[in-house]
Amino acid sequence: MNKIKVLFFATLIFNSLNSQTSSMEAWANLLNKKELAEYFSGQFETLGIIVEETNERFTVHHKGDHFELTNGIEENKVNYIIPLKLENIKNMQSHAVDDKISSNESFSIMKALFTPLTKVSLQNPWMSSRILMWLMDIENNIHVYLIGHDSLPANMHTLQYSDGSWKVENGLHGSPDRIFKMSAEQAVDYQKHAFSAMKNSSISNWWKYGVWYKEWRKTVSIVK
Repeated sequence: MNKIKVLFFATLIFNSLNSQTSSMEAWANLLNKKELAEYFSGQFETLGIIVEETNERFTVHHKGDHFELTNGIEENKVNYIIPLKLENIKNMQSHAVDDKISSNESFSIMKALFTPLTKVSLQNPWMSSRILMWLMDIENNIHVYLIGHDSLPANMHTLQYSDGSWKVENGLHGSPDRIFKMSAEQAVDYQKHAFSAMKNSSISNWWKYGVWYKEWRKTVSIVK
């Protein structure tokens, strides 16, 4: 019985180590993919990733036309910290094989990233500012659909504002005041503007972001 236990735990450890190596290798193979660097340009500069299955932590640094990778996450030095599954990380390899990001691949990428990026973005104090919310005329319950091509199932999450902060949940909850339906390309556009406002945080830049947001949402949302 003891031998079986030892073998069982040894197998678990081996599988865990193998998974960690695979996730790091997947990103390492993407470090010099210019098309992927271009795709993520303006969306982040430093991205902390936590692998859900292994709790492995590493940081992706966007360097313009390539990426760099470091072990661990310095929380006060990254733009975002997001959880990803091994499957999401490994999928990145296949997305960049042909040196271009197709519409379906863009949807797959944003399906994995958009909700966790939104969660972190809405933790920014400016995003909960009553002044900014008044300027942007933001509702308290918002349903968001990320729409794919070729009948791919939509990815959905809910934004709920209460007691001065935002809560982001997977799926649809409550009765929405506004519904967003956007493509991956439109989600990328939003992420770039949100990141720019957070990176260059100032009253004038947040004001510009608010003005842009009110115009942009006319193209991707309806009021219920």
